[in-house]
Amino acid sequence: MELRQSPSSGNVLVRYAGDSLKILLETSCTEDASAFIRTNYGSASVRRRACIAHVEQGTPLGAGGWQDLPMTACGDGRFELELPLFEVGLFDFKACLVTAAGHREWVHGDNARVKVEPACLIGDNTLYNAFIRQFGPNIAGAGESEAAQTA
Repeated sequence: MELRQSPSSGNVLVRYAGDSLKILLETSCTEDASAFIRTNYGSASVRRRACIAHVEQGTPLGAGGWQDLPMTACGDGRFELELPLFEVGLFDFKACLVTAAGHREWVHGDNARVKVEPACLIGDNTLYNAFIRQFGPNIAGAGESEAAQTA
């Protein structure tokens, strides 16, 4: 059975808090089936507490915080999930198809990841880069290569 996830396995995406992430699953399965996304999204506070306890008290890091989010069937072997991104952090996700017989089929490859940045950082880097280029040590272009000066 062929499964194709979009964004595809192994991809790392960068989004900002307030954005949403649309995850699609396409399959060649013709029987009744359901699908879900397994993710650690929504558990950043749990993972942060576990990480702090690991460093401060030596407790083992667990793999907790994973949850299954059901996808909506769109027909013709297609499923989708629109995930609102409100929590800042780095999160993994992967799609799974569950056949009518209860067999689970995972998308091949590594987990996809999404790094959710705070919304206040959307424009900050652009301003920083413009400031350095306008007022930094290369104000007259002396430190740039000839190709960069003509570009």
